[in-house]
Amino acid sequence: MKPRKQTRTISRIMVPTDFSPGSAEAFEYAIALAKRLKADLILAHVIEPFPYNLVEGMAFSDYGDRLTPPVQRLLDHQSKRAIKEKIPVKTRLIEGAPFREIIKMAKRERADLIVMGTHGRTGIDHLLAGSVAEKVVRLSPCPVLTVRSVPAASKPGSGKARSKSKGRKANVLKDKATLI
Repeated sequence: MKPRKQTRTISRIMVPTDFSPGSAEAFEYAIALAKRLKADLILAHVIEPFPYNLVEGMAFSDYGDRLTPPVQRLLDHQSKRAIKEKIPVKTRLIEGAPFREIIKMAKRERADLIVMGTHGRTGIDHLLAGSVAEKVVRLSPCPVLTVRSVPAASKPGSGKARSKSKGRKANVLKDKATLI
């Protein structure tokens, strides 16, 4: 007799966002998944501190303080999409290195899954910018579902077709998502 496979229940889905189109697509995917699994969402953003005082007249410590209110408003605005679908959602805003803080937050929040966008950078762009998603995939304490952003020019259909797909279900997006 074969041993039974242990199934993992997904009840908390963390969605890191940088407010890019790719992150928005990942959030839509996470909403569809959370709705289907009856899971809670954790919408998170990490403010990366400037390594140098680049803005004259602004103290280094003021940088994060000045960004926090507008970024929190963006998180709150985005979370309304989940609330509209009756999905429990909480927002988290922290300062630090994005991949490190995402990993710490996933542990702290006991996330069962991370759903995040990836820009799909290659070559010199990837070399210079690195990949937050790649680092999260390698170091995450839980599975990571990456949703690759597809440039608008390469998407099938026109703007009309794009707007119709706003409320798409998770199974429609499976070609764009990778579970690692």
